[in-house]
Amino acid sequence: MGEIESRLGKILREAEFDPKLKVYWLLSGSLIFVITIIGLPLLPFWLLLGPLYCGKKFKSLESKLTEKALIVRAGVMIRVEQTVPLDRIQDLTLTEGPLLKAFGLCSIRVETAGAVTTAGGGGAGLVGVVDAREFRNAVLDQREVVAGSGEASGAARLPASGAGAATLLAEIRDSLLRIEERLKER
Repeated sequence: MGEIESRLGKILREAEFDPKLKVYWLLSGSLIFVITIIGLPLLPFWLLLGPLYCGKKFKSLESKLTEKALIVRAGVMIRVEQTVPLDRIQDLTLTEGPLLKAFGLCSIRVETAGAVTTAGGGGAGLVGVVDAREFRNAVLDQREVVAGSGEASGAARLPASGAGAATLLAEIRDSLLRIEERLKER
């Protein structure tokens, strides 16, 4: 944890995951075996070994909100750790499908500037976070703190309107004209 705190700031919040998530995974896996028909012979093995797998998968889940990033760790056989800088997060989408809703769970999908990660598979998606709305709001609030401090982006703050915007547009026009002149010289 010392390494995390030194690079990404102090840990502000850790997500807690609902134990009902294990039953959700077991049931959704069973449904997949039943729906695929080919998986029906494997269903008894899943029902025997699935609880063990789901328990290990549950224990591997971890998500931390630091001053600068959202860190998500998960995986049984393949351990995945993803660090999503807060300044790259565009939105956190809450999803409650029928099966999730039946268990009182929801998923959080992290939408970043470069890509969208899914809630169920890999990436920075989180399923079964206790008080998911509160966790989402904490991440979004910290994102605003980072954005407000100027750490969020290397880009200059753009003026919304008025003389500042006109000056900026004139500078951009002049730069484009200089670029055009240099291209003509070549």
